[in-house]
Amino acid sequence: MNYQILSKVQRYILSIIEGKRKNFLIKTFLISLSILFRCVVCLRRILFDSKIFRRARVKPLVISVGNIVVGGVGKTPFIELLVRHLPFEKIGVLSRGYRSKIERQGKNVDLSTLDPKKLNPWLCGDETYMLLKKMCNVSFFVGKNRIFNARLAEKKGIEVILLDDGFQYLKLNKNKEIVVINADDPFGRGHFLPRGFLRDSPKQLRRADLIVLNGVESKEQFNLLQEKVRRFTPAPCLGTKVIVKNGLSVTGKKVGIFCGIGYPERFKKTVLDLDAEIVDERYTLDHLSFSLKEMIAFAKQCKNKGADFLLCTEKDYVKLPFPFTLPLPVHFLEISLFIIENGDKWQEFLMNLQKVNYE
Repeated sequence: MNYQILSKVQRYILSIIEGKRKNFLIKTFLISLSILFRCVVCLRRILFDSKIFRRARVKPLVISVGNIVVGGVGKTPFIELLVRHLPFEKIGVLSRGYRSKIERQGKNVDLSTLDPKKLNPWLCGDETYMLLKKMCNVSFFVGKNRIFNARLAEKKGIEVILLDDGFQYLKLNKNKEIVVINADDPFGRGHFLPRGFLRDSPKQLRRADLIVLNGVESKEQFNLLQEKVRRFTPAPCLGTKVIVKNGLSVTGKKVGIFCGIGYPERFKKTVLDLDAEIVDERYTLDHLSFSLKEMIAFAKQCKNKGADFLLCTEKDYVKLPFPFTLPLPVHFLEISLFIIENGDKWQEFLMNLQKVNYE
């Protein structure tokens, strides 16, 4: 499958969604699919809420970290932040492992049972692998059947389960719902997929116990976003921002950027905000990577344009075909998520976790 062609098609459709291009037939088709998708989502919620479909329960505390739109909103760095602050010792992360070998084969795996030397981003998923490298004291369970993996975690004595991308996973009972929202586009252009980016109605935010407004640049922006969210939920809101730890190494440099993430424009904006000059750029679909042949060709182009090095996200860096030799070195932006608004609400949320009745 030619993912570069798929990426171009995706960007063409995106330009129609954003109003940059006009194509009446495609737009009408997208609207029709969007209505159908919305009906399916609503029906599914009704079936679970009416208890026609049952939710499985496990003994550990289950905390879902999800969103209401498709694409990257910052769930992975927030999970990293959450793990650092949770008042528990035995923590497990349940991930589907999107586009991983484990997912494709329909398996459900406790990664601690595998040979560490054989673990890689293609086996368990790029985001899971990235977190695994950073958090050695956390157990990771990968696979589509997260009820099965939750029970594996329960048998292992896990105290708290973090359900990655869990807001739409209705089969498992959750004790707490955390929803991460992109500050730049909180409601996915206001339409369901594929006319917009919504995968759930903003009205479902009433189920949330905590809202994380990610990408906040100022107190004024946070207050404005909080007012918009308040129309749907009384849940406390946090304001978070990504901080680049190695930004000084990029400032003033000429770089060629590449990535395979949900919102490459955000990565590009971050690089420009660091006062770097972008000489060329390459993007592919979320969770995918470039071949060594593609990387060599891109590096040559960037070198001819005067680039000092290539630059990508950490998620893309872990997928590079090591060891490799390119005409230019490859660096990645090392980021961390920080709470910049309503830190007291965050502390209150963490304290209340210990009071939750698991039973």
